[in-house]
Amino acid sequence: MALANTGRAIGAVTQTLRERLTAAMGAAVNQVSVGRPEPPSGNIQGSRLNLFLYEVHVDEFLRNESLDEGQPPPLWLVLHYLITAFDGTGESDSINAHDILGAGMRALQAANFLQPTIGTTDPLRDNPNELKVTFDAATIDLLSKLMQGPDMKYRCSAAFQVRPVLIAPDEPPAYSQLVGVDYTANGALIGEKGIHIPVQPSLGPSLTAVEPAKFEVGANLKITGSDLNLEGVAIQMANVVLPMTSKSPDLVECTVPAALAAGNLLSAGSQPITAVQTLPTGHKFSSNVIIGGLLPHVNTATPSAVTPINANPGAPVTAVIDLTGILLSNANDSVFLGLFANGTVVRIFDQFTRPTADQKTLRLTIPKEAAVPKGSYRVILRVNGQQALNSPGVTL
Repeated sequence: MALANTGRAIGAVTQTLRERLTAAMGAAVNQVSVGRPEPPSGNIQGSRLNLFLYEVHVDEFLRNESLDEGQPPPLWLVLHYLITAFDGTGESDSINAHDILGAGMRALQAANFLQPTIGTTDPLRDNPNELKVTFDAATIDLLSKLMQGPDMKYRCSAAFQVRPVLIAPDEPPAYSQLVGVDYTANGALIGEKGIHIPVQPSLGPSLTAVEPAKFEVGANLKITGSDLNLEGVAIQMANVVLPMTSKSPDLVECTVPAALAAGNLLSAGSQPITAVQTLPTGHKFSSNVIIGGLLPHVNTATPSAVTPINANPGAPVTAVIDLTGILLSNANDSVFLGLFANGTVVRIFDQFTRPTADQKTLRLTIPKEAAVPKGSYRVILRVNGQQALNSPGVTL
């Protein structure tokens, strides 16, 4: 499902409206623009329709409507737009502009219901309702408020709204199994025999801090908290269990397992650390979350194919820099590499290739348009907001 993409639904509605208007207007306008209804800029030529999103609010009729009974409701939004027409000279109050405005309103009326289709972008595909287009009153008070300022001109426009636009919660729904059902016997109803709530003289483990706050694979960690010596307590970072070397009520010492170096379990970044207690029933009780910074580690940075961009002495150069190390990122991670020299970062890069899939290699190809001066640099690598401790040097 694309519910995770509904955070981009507002932009998707604007994009869909622009595509529908562009297709419906055909050769009647040169383009459909998005933004404040202002005079044409240098890259806008000829007649056009302009869409301006001026208000977003929560749909008062669907405020408490959930996608699934018993789960938190999502955001149901109403988007308010202005549509303004401009003729070939950039005027909005000419006969030609009024003709274009009328044709645009007719196109919106024809698209009364924006039914999501296969061609619709993912942020709208899982909206369970058709998106209703309704015209509003574009009163002189509304237009005057929106078009005030020394550079703004009052322009005759039409107003409309699109509803309901779904933005689903990011967290998964909180489902639980039914009480009084034996799931080991194909869902047999056993009534009160299935009620088993173990009582312990504790509220369960809780965590206070991790030391050090940032660490590499193989590091020793000290985690403080309370009730950490209860039976069945394990320390987890994300879904990875951290081997414990000692345990007391308020302190656990553990290590970051070397298995993370394989690159198939976690990426570098801010990771949640919890104390998870397995109860006699098999259920798990999790403590509060503390955050630890799992760092990437750079072993080497090797430049190759260092090439000046022209024949001038001292011309900037392009190059390929191959990094080796641990947790250097995968394709879904946010990665930045900076070339540092003379107390400052000369250039930052965020586009890479990965010769292997184990997060142990990372390749930067410096393109011609981002060429850097010849010289010696330190390589600074940040993966998901966490910076590698080692910054090897390269000479380009």
